[in-house]
Amino acid sequence: MACFCEDPADGWNEQRRKARKEHVCYECNEKINKGDEYMVVSWCRAGEGWDSVKVCEFCWHDWEYLRSEGHCILLGGLQESWDEHWEPRVVVETNRLASRLGGV
Repeated sequence: MACFCEDPADGWNEQRRKARKEHVCYECNEKINKGDEYMVVSWCRAGEGWDSVKVCEFCWHDWEYLRSEGHCILLGGLQESWDEHWEPRVVVETNRLASRLGGV
């Protein structure tokens, strides 16, 4: 896990992609299926080089919501971030479930 709020990366890139093969989300460990949209988050720090993770669309929306509310997100610690700010999670989880079931 990495926190970039107090120790910002020297370089940061977020890129939306469409999966050409199966991946696993860094946050929730759910499968990112071929054809699904996901985000690749890349960063570097001096002397460490570049690193990156793949994040499913659902977790990415959760990240975006928390960031829009001004909360710091621990990369790899989305669940911990939600534990601190759980109330809106009910709405997000309901929407996520409905989407996975084809209802939204």
